[in-house]
Amino acid sequence: MSNRILTATIFLAGVLIVLSAAAVVSGASNTGDSTKPEGPHVPKSGGLIRVTGYSDNDGPTSKVVVTGVIGDFGKAVRIASQGSSNAQYNELDLQLTRGSFGLDIAGVESELLAAISGHFPTNAATCSGEVSVSGRAAIDSGSGTGAYKGLTGSLTLTITINEVESPPHCPMTDTSPFLAQTVFISGSGKVSLPS
Repeated sequence: MSNRILTATIFLAGVLIVLSAAAVVSGASNTGDSTKPEGPHVPKSGGLIRVTGYSDNDGPTSKVVVTGVIGDFGKAVRIASQGSSNAQYNELDLQLTRGSFGLDIAGVESELLAAISGHFPTNAATCSGEVSVSGRAAIDSGSGTGAYKGLTGSLTLTITINEVESPPHCPMTDTSPFLAQTVFISGSGKVSLPS
């Protein structure tokens, strides 16, 4: 009888070891391999998000990462929203893996254009410079899609441009070609989803 108990105990221990190993392997294979983020996990009371984006040119599209109560990534596209009277960018559309939402950037974009106009590059001797502006960017009402449908809130955004232009005469015009450029977007703010 004791041999049967010993055999059953060894068998059960073996089964438990195999099941434990399978669970560890299964959990390990899911870690870091997913291309879908977990978020959003916006609590009813709202929460803080941080946005960072970057590009190597002043075109309309940047890569973007959103962290905090929303964990997602994708691209940020500067667009002229419907009804705008000119081609000036006034919306930053965050096109993420779980949906999208727009930020009203008309104010910060106007500040950026004013800072660049006639003042760039900031070091004429080296034909290089940096311009940085900050401003409020509210989430455009009704712009949320997918997981971000109904998202509200606002962020404080900073846009920074670093650029090296071609010497010896710079800038020739505001649209002079540059040798190298980086454009960074960063900001944070509180957002919430409808209850």
